Amino acid sequence: MLASFVDVGIWWLASVVLSVVAWPLTYRLFRFLPDRGLGFSRLVGWLFTGYAAYLMGFVANSRATSALAWLALALLSWTLYRGAQGEHRAFLKANSALVFFYEVCFFVLFFVWTFVRMKHPNIEGQEKFMDFAFFNSMQRSARMPPMDPWLAGATHYVNYYYFGYFLNAAFARMTFIGPDRAYNLAVSNDFALCGLAMLALGYNLTKSLWAGLVACAGLELFGNLHGALQVLGVDWNGGFNWWEPTRLIKDVWANGHYLNAWWWSASPSSLAKAGLGPGAVQDALISEFPAFSLLHGDLHPHVSSMPLALLVLALALNLARDPSESPLALGPGSGRRWEGWLALVLALGAVFMGNTWDLPAYGLCVSVALLGGLHAGGSLRSAGDLLRRWLLPSVLLVVGLLLVSAPFWAFFENPTHGFGMSGAHTGMRDTLVFWGLFLAVLVPYSIARVASLASPGAPVPGTPASRQPRMPARICPVCGTKLRAGKDRCGHCGTVWEAAAQGEPTVLQPPAWASACCLPFRDPAAVLARPALAAGTVAALALWTAALVLWPTVGIFGALAALSVLTLAARGGEREGVFTAALILTGSLAVLLTECVFLRDAFSGTPQLTRMNTVFKFYFQAWILFSAALPMALIWTLRRLLTWSRGAALAYAAVFAVLSIGALVYPVEAVAYVWDDFDQNAGMAPTLNGAAWLQRSDPGDFEAIQAMRKFPGQPVIAEAEGGAYTHFARVSAYTGFRAIVGWGNHESQWRPEGWPLKQQNDVDELYTTTDTARALQILDAYGVDYVFVGTLERRKYGAGVDKFARLLGPPVIDTLGTQVYRVVRPGQP
Repeated sequence: MLASFVDVGIWWLASVVLSVVAWPLTYRLFRFLPDRGLGFSRLVGWLFTGYAAYLMGFVANSRATSALAWLALALLSWTLYRGAQGEHRAFLKANSALVFFYEVCFFVLFFVWTFVRMKHPNIEGQEKFMDFAFFNSMQRSARMPPMDPWLAGATHYVNYYYFGYFLNAAFARMTFIGPDRAYNLAVSNDFALCGLAMLALGYNLTKSLWAGLVACAGLELFGNLHGALQVLGVDWNGGFNWWEPTRLIKDVWANGHYLNAWWWSASPSSLAKAGLGPGAVQDALISEFPAFSLLHGDLHPHVSSMPLALLVLALALNLARDPSESPLALGPGSGRRWEGWLALVLALGAVFMGNTWDLPAYGLCVSVALLGGLHAGGSLRSAGDLLRRWLLPSVLLVVGLLLVSAPFWAFFENPTHGFGMSGAHTGMRDTLVFWGLFLAVLVPYSIARVASLASPGAPVPGTPASRQPRMPARICPVCGTKLRAGKDRCGHCGTVWEAAAQGEPTVLQPPAWASACCLPFRDPAAVLARPALAAGTVAALALWTAALVLWPTVGIFGALAALSVLTLAARGGEREGVFTAALILTGSLAVLLTECVFLRDAFSGTPQLTRMNTVFKFYFQAWILFSAALPMALIWTLRRLLTWSRGAALAYAAVFAVLSIGALVYPVEAVAYVWDDFDQNAGMAPTLNGAAWLQRSDPGDFEAIQAMRKFPGQPVIAEAEGGAYTHFARVSAYTGFRAIVGWGNHESQWRPEGWPLKQQNDVDELYTTTDTARALQILDAYGVDYVFVGTLERRKYGAGVDKFARLLGPPVIDTLGTQVYRVVRPGQP
């Protein structure tokens, strides 16, 4: 255990160094945020060094290229630091408490989750073999793009969203920590990076650290409410099942069509009504959320890309707070706005390479935040302004991110086949169980926000003078700090406010149509005096009621999206409010999309699996976006309710507290479950060593793999072929070497050519044939360098493996019943 804690210290110290080195660059990029990007410094350094090492990797991929990337960041930051003339030190000194709080939070998150991993460390089960194979291949590949460890071939590169694996591998090799422990530390690092980033997002939105902690909890601690229902025994007959909340939504297919019930398609009554038994329901759709994914420990793209997504959101918030009329103007005189554009391009390109599914959601959020900020600031006075200040920059962002990610997509073959229309609908029960906590905060917030926007600046009936809306604060155009009332000089950077040049902020009235749409929420009685508005209101209510009855998820999230659009159109208050509306709108659209369309992938031919990946990826994105919106929505609504009724505010807070406790049931029970499972079945002390299970269960294979790791390069190996989610392909997974074939069904999901049946048959023939000429032919066809004969090979192929001693000579590794044979070709020593 001591060795594990030493590794924790080394990893943490390396992250501190990276954060410090990246700070001057971060400070310059996030000049419109209150914390100047302090909470995102690690992310900036992580992305900058990782992307630089990735580009250099097309020439040579090694620890030296990662070191050069760190050196390049250090030189850039030193240049910025010297040019700032002490500004960085002054900021850190003035905000020393925030610096300390951020660093303590990161360390606590990293340390706590590392201890969680130490009691759930095994790199086996589910898709950890796949993740570990990619993680090791990123370090083994001589050049980029990385070679596929599960399909040997001269041009068989990893055809997957692999950039998150590369970022973690590039950082890990700078720590000199072995892969068996670095994998688990990478999971903990993602947990801590995301937690600190969400905390900083919440703080920059609200200037409240408590609100930031709520955002962090929403992302990483809260589960959906099914965990609480299990404990309470509601609709659940067994004990606590940590898996079930992530398979909550089920599409029931019978008699050639989907069985869609308004309340719950998989309920016993719905099944009985259709003449079906419980067996008609399959555990098919994936509805994961971050607390499960991080505990589960698969280093999958949706997890390793989370920090990148949060960096995009931070840059989008910085963009929304930019007080200039053209935040992304790239023409002459645009100055530092080039930097903001480049940072967004790099972050969005990284998201594209890290988890392509994420790009539409986070790219749309950036564009909506830009549009909302421009509209709120009155910068869109004509169609030309709309084109020049919003549409053109949005298009240039797309062009830029494609250029940044060109080294990735130039070697990537799309395995999907477009979109299809979904006939499956999610019932009200599943929607409320999964999204109940967020809806309890975001729906009241959205309604109250719209109700406050009918005529900005006008007195609110029944509101004390001290609580009346105020003129927007003046924002320093250089650092983004709010100027104190009556002061014309920024107390942070010293910039003098020039009213003529900057334009004094005014309270902008909403467009007439937006005011009319807001009026029913603000003053329902006034609607009766306007027949056209009354008729429109009745029609909208009727349409919404019909949607709620016929298609409940669309009714709920369609209304939430509509309220967010109305907030943006009506110039929704301060810039933070505009950004929050963009988050809610984008998250709602992600949920709505799963009710209408699905991506045609390898599973689309099976009705129960048709929208499995679509629900999985888009629900995960929506959870992140709603978590980011949570602190602003909670704080703003509470303050609003306090101006109306203290009792209403207390009731609202009580509902949130109860639902939060319900959401916390899952992580508490789930962590206890996996720890108990480890204690009962592993029989080991807590450890970060993800290979400890293999050392205990199969010491011969373990020792052989450890010896093979000392081989140079990324040779091709032959090992037994078997089913997915088993221990087959363990050698390629643990070494990063290239197997003839690994898990065939996974390759069929990654590649448009489908299942590699020929490779599977050739591996089986290699191990079973008694024809030595045919065996040598197969070895030569795939360029095999080593043949592995271990426990699984002997179990599957029996006496067929004995021929390799006669065919290839003495093994180069022979330990505890496991042999590794080298294939020597003419001209080789």
